Amino acid sequence: MFERILVALDPSPPHESALRLADALARPAGAGVRVLHVAPSAVAGDTAAPLENDAEPTALLENAVRMLQARGIKSEGRLAHGLTNLVPSLVSDAAEEFKAGLLVLSPHHRGPFAAC
Repeated sequence: MFERILVALDPSPPHESALRLADALARPAGAGVRVLHVAPSAVAGDTAAPLENDAEPTALLENAVRMLQARGIKSEGRLAHGLTNLVPSLVSDAAEEFKAGLLVLSPHHRGPFAAC
């Protein structure tokens, strides 16, 4: 099975399903889980503006790691920062650096226009 699982989360409520999946896969394999959140920024004029408040990314990671650890899963959290168009590359790089055997992605929150 998998020895290392990387879970990439966004702050939308469906991220909990990704955590449940990682838990279900890690437990029987005794796998370690790294929870990653990329705090996104967007370019506005000549400035990169964060799209989340300062406390949100840290709280997301702390809650996710606490939930997994409470269920007996060896886990840790990592925070990255990047422009929205770089998020996929940052997740890929994090999976490679962690030597993850499995990547679990939370369902990405889409606004009403992006979902069409």
